[in-house]
Amino acid sequence: MTQRSNRIIPVAARSPTEARAPVAQAAGAHHTMATRIIREFLRVMLRHKCQERGYAAEVARLTAVEPSMITMLVKGERRVGEHLAGDLARLWGIDLTELEQSIASLLQPDENPILTAALDLCRREMPRRFLARYEAQARRRTRSRTGLAWLLDIMAEYADWLANATRPASRGDKATVNKKERRRKRVRAKDEPSGVYEKDEDESSSQQRGGRRSSETA
Repeated sequence: MTQRSNRIIPVAARSPTEARAPVAQAAGAHHTMATRIIREFLRVMLRHKCQERGYAAEVARLTAVEPSMITMLVKGERRVGEHLAGDLARLWGIDLTELEQSIASLLQPDENPILTAALDLCRREMPRRFLARYEAQARRRTRSRTGLAWLLDIMAEYADWLANATRPASRGDKATVNKKERRRKRVRAKDEPSGVYEKDEDESSSQQRGGRRSSETA
């Protein structure tokens, strides 16, 4: 008879599959909870729709479920099963996969609740575009901070963001504008074989007319 070893495997010596097991279990638990929430949502929705006269019989006919089962579902005596959930979702145009993923993501624990609280305090005073960019960068940081440290960092980043948004055009920006203007003129020159712009032609023709008038007067 073989004896089982009670030796504890260190975390560093575990395989990648074993190391990811707690994360996978947590994700599976979230999806299971999301499935329960969705099925209860479908049951409540069915109860609401069955208040309309004749709707329960229509659902029973379309889903091939006994009317007595629909009655028990409406009363809360039975739960919505997998097949009925799919039938109700198709009947009402609900994407169960997308809905389950959305609910599962909401059930994920907040890994940085202090940052979330600091951002919530700034949402009334700062633009959504700035906060979204800051949050995306801050979530990638590994070190933790206090709430005051996060607020001071957000305000410093916001001051820099405002300064960059209101600063005048730099030499590089002006050079870019000038380069675009020269490119536009070259394109116009290609379109006009004479190489003379309309404005220049108007000026030259007006000068010629003025010269003729002066000669006639003389």
